[in-house]
Amino acid sequence: MLTIIKNRLSRRVALAAIAVAAVSVSVLSVSGPAVAEDKKDLKVGIISGEDEDVWRVVTAEAAKKGLTIETVVFNDYTQPNEALERGEIDANAFQHLPYLENQIKTNGYKIVPVGYTGVWP
Repeated sequence: MLTIIKNRLSRRVALAAIAVAAVSVSVLSVSGPAVAEDKKDLKVGIISGEDEDVWRVVTAEAAKKGLTIETVVFNDYTQPNEALERGEIDANAFQHLPYLENQIKTNGYKIVPVGYTGVWP
């Protein structure tokens, strides 16, 4: 049960964390090998800022289910997809589908969406 949260930012972060945790750590895109493997340790690329607060909750919830998530923080929106394509991370969670589709088309990435995550300004 949720309690009333006074701070608007805290409320947004809490709601986003709940939404992300509720979908059992679904992330927006993964590289080909990450889809095929049944991994217990994942490196997930995120954007600095509010995402870091949300993913602290996600990693804690995932750990309760035996999944270890290491977040890799980026400060530029092109870096997570590049790192994913190179195999430096297993997944990323930061973009909406039109952006991902454009990145795949423009750069020829072999990454695929696997779920939805919170996206906010």
